[in-house]
Amino acid sequence: QLLGEPDRDGSAALVVEYVPFLYSRSGVSGGLARLFAGAARSGSRTLLIVHEPFVLLSPLPWRTLRSLAQRRQIRRLSGLADAVAAVCEAWADIVRPFRGAGQSPPVLIPAYSGIPRIPLIPGERPRLRARIGIPEAAPACLFFGSGHPTHRMDWVARSAERLWRDGVDLHLVAV
Repeated sequence: QLLGEPDRDGSAALVVEYVPFLYSRSGVSGGLARLFAGAARSGSRTLLIVHEPFVLLSPLPWRTLRSLAQRRQIRRLSGLADAVAAVCEAWADIVRPFRGAGQSPPVLIPAYSGIPRIPLIPGERPRLRARIGIPEAAPACLFFGSGHPTHRMDWVARSAERLWRDGVDLHLVAV
């Protein structure tokens, strides 16, 4: 719907869900811009779905360089795409300025996580902490994700171990 009707030959569009780390180790690939430019030359319409635009800036030099390169890439791809969608308002706000004159603004297509929203009920936090054995005043760390090595659960575990050795009553909850 974002790109209109299919072409006569039935090929409607090139659709790319943009998650930088799926394309190369650093999340930057010149092939993506060439793909979008080639699609434009051939008359194919393109839709860029922004799932995550770039890593955040960091005091770590390698991560900052990666972030800057990813920012250049998302700017270029956002300008080349016929339509851009984002899975959250924050990403739509980031790519909005990269759309050229006459290009449609990004459209919000919220990503569904399957986890129902639970309204905050007064007194619920202490009840939940008591239910899983975390004292009200104790610090807690919630890790939500898979155990895949790239999600760096090992960093969380090592940090927790260090705090426990230092006598901190940290409660680690992994979902």
